[in-house]
Amino acid sequence: MPTVSIVIPTKNRGELLMQTLATVRAQTFGDWEAIVVDDQSIDDTLVRLQQIILEDDRIRYITVPKPRHGAQAARNLGIEDATGRYVMLLDSDDLLAPFCLEQRVPVMDADPTLDFAVFPCECFEKTPGDVGVLWNVPTDENDLSRFLKLDVPWQTTSPIWRRESILKLLPWPEDVPVGQDWEFHIRALLANPKYIRSGRPDHYWRRAESERDSIGKNTMRPEMLSARVKVNEHLLKTIKDAGRLDEAAKIAFAGMFFQSAERLGTRVSWREGLATWARAKAAGVITDKQFAQGKRYFQMYRFKSLRGFYRRHLERVWPSGFMVQRSSTYLKAPVPPAGAAA
Repeated sequence: MPTVSIVIPTKNRGELLMQTLATVRAQTFGDWEAIVVDDQSIDDTLVRLQQIILEDDRIRYITVPKPRHGAQAARNLGIEDATGRYVMLLDSDDLLAPFCLEQRVPVMDADPTLDFAVFPCECFEKTPGDVGVLWNVPTDENDLSRFLKLDVPWQTTSPIWRRESILKLLPWPEDVPVGQDWEFHIRALLANPKYIRSGRPDHYWRRAESERDSIGKNTMRPEMLSARVKVNEHLLKTIKDAGRLDEAAKIAFAGMFFQSAERLGTRVSWREGLATWARAKAAGVITDKQFAQGKRYFQMYRFKSLRGFYRRHLERVWPSGFMVQRSSTYLKAPVPPAGAAA
């Protein structure tokens, strides 16, 4: 039984996957298994993996059986198949620092009551160090509130989980094509886990380059934007069921619906934007007056000058949380000097 299971979902990323696995194999802590879960790739992924598995039997390969598909199905299968005491999730285009496991395992070993521990993440494009910013940093605000405000505190690889703790959170919703990581970590925090933040940046998230297709770009397609509204509604029900829908959470959800409505209004039609805003009213996170104000806004959405004028009016009369904005730390905080914690 290895100490750590590293679950790596992949699809048609043969070359990038090899870079990712090279950083796993370079770990200074060697008691791990890597479970590559392939979502029916049609490139050279399998050929490349067969060779590397011959070289290192700590790497295993499983496939996502049809009709299941998607990264969330791959994660469900990989976590269920994991045999380590601890579990980490690693996307097949991201990288680990050589000391990643050596830093994390002692933290979890030191406190058997921890459900997970979170470590800082550094962003990069081609090679680690070329961007110089962190994914995010801790603030005085609680992490659940930050997730709901879309100030996402950590990236998918940032936690190391006790296996029994992450198993309790399964499954990742396999019928949702967007926002799965965000939804998963919110559900984790609603379970009132015991966790800590620790250490220095030990993994690297690959930021999209302009010439490379990315999940971030795909999520702006109309069908993905519509799917995001469904995720918002699903998560709102989860928050209500947990008895955590306070006024701040309502404002956060209103902001999510308004953001989706504007994006759909821009990429599809003002009618689609208005229909999405109506779903916020049906969900009970905005008042009748706020719905009427938003309705007027989307009705004039075709006229850019009027749209801009009325949006500035809404910014003055609505709670600030209705206008989702990137925080000053999300994807902006500089990497701390060597030897310092984030």
